[in-house]
Amino acid sequence: MNKRIALMLAALVILPTLAGMAIDLEARIGTGPSAMVTAAWDMSSNLSIAASFGVSGFGAAVQSGSATVQTPSYTVNIRATYTFLPTTSRIRPYFGIGGNVDFTGGTLIPFLETTLGLRAEITPSIYVLGEASAYFRIPDVADWYWRARLGIGFHLRF
Repeated sequence: MNKRIALMLAALVILPTLAGMAIDLEARIGTGPSAMVTAAWDMSSNLSIAASFGVSGFGAAVQSGSATVQTPSYTVNIRATYTFLPTTSRIRPYFGIGGNVDFTGGTLIPFLETTLGLRAEITPSIYVLGEASAYFRIPDVADWYWRARLGIGFHLRF
């Protein structure tokens, strides 16, 4: 059983890399406060699949005696991103959609995510980005929040 799980996880990591054109490694900071690290596989010049891990500070409060202690929340994210302009453009807007699982105060909360962003190349391998994301709780879409982020990325071509 463990061998099957390890083989499936290896396939999920290796196959997109073999099928892709490049890997992007990104770091972002944003509102909340929040920080996020992302690995993205460029499947084509306009489509990317990304996996992220994020930390949002002071996302939940725990009552301890007469004091309230703030605890961070952690996020695991999978999303697909579509870039509107060709790779020859130095400034490229993008749209992303994906799913999140937030670990807040000892509970797991699933969210859907939509992202609008702008990526500006500094060099062929280094870029900066800015984005705004909205997160909608499943199944209660009225319970939502947003994040704005700035980041830097490194484009590693195969």
